[in-house]
Amino acid sequence: MLFGRGKQTGKTVLLLDVENGSVASALAYITPADAPRLFGETRITIPLLKTHAPGLIAKEVEAAARKALQHIYEVAARVRVHGAPTPLGTIAHTAVFLSPPWAAFDMTGSAMPHPITQSLYNALGEFPGLHMHTSFHPLSAAVAHIVPSIFAHEERYLLCIVSGEVMEIVGLERAPHIQVTGHATLPLGRNSILRTLMSHGGLGEAEALSLLTLSARGAQHTALNEPLASFAAHMAAEFKSVAKPLMVAAPASSVFVIAEESTGEWFARTLAEHPS
Repeated sequence: MLFGRGKQTGKTVLLLDVENGSVASALAYITPADAPRLFGETRITIPLLKTHAPGLIAKEVEAAARKALQHIYEVAARVRVHGAPTPLGTIAHTAVFLSPPWAAFDMTGSAMPHPITQSLYNALGEFPGLHMHTSFHPLSAAVAHIVPSIFAHEERYLLCIVSGEVMEIVGLERAPHIQVTGHATLPLGRNSILRTLMSHGGLGEAEALSLLTLSARGAQHTALNEPLASFAAHMAAEFKSVAKPLMVAAPASSVFVIAEESTGEWFARTLAEHPS
């Protein structure tokens, strides 16, 4: 549905995931009968900034997007040169997925994307063949379409999409088609907890990431329990403040957390275990 309708024989699609703390790219070979074949994946993390200034973040995101596209362009070229039995290196479509604030949540596809899309389109134009047949999608809307196909038994649920700087919460129900019961964003993301551990725990960025990974697995570090517990309480309280009205509108039975590894596991564990 996202990459075109009608009978398809098989094509390679460039996927570009543009969020507010990193940019990822991958190639996917899709056919009507088989599961997608994903290859050439990379994720470029933007520097951990001390500010939430949208202009500065956008500048770093654009630079990361060009690096991600350069990587994928080289992968596609190598595949073409080495003569794969199927045209895996010939890109037929580019699908760009945007996180807040670059795109607003929209299930109809009618909302105008954020102006940063022009910069992304310009970047695609720097690599011959990539800017043709480009479509833009809010990431939350794409996830909202995919989750029901994986968890078909879920009737009402919340999506919690954690990106670098923002947490996006979407209430959904099947009645019988996907219906949006509410939507909210919080200025809390992966980088928020890293900044907390760096400023109040005296850790470097790599150390903070390592601590998050260990904490997600249940390990305890007594000296850093306070800043970690403090952020967990703050995050859980903020999540509750926006999730409660969504639950009143349509009581949800599950919360699905979508995030990078270690971060996602930590957020899911925190939400499940915190008293609030």
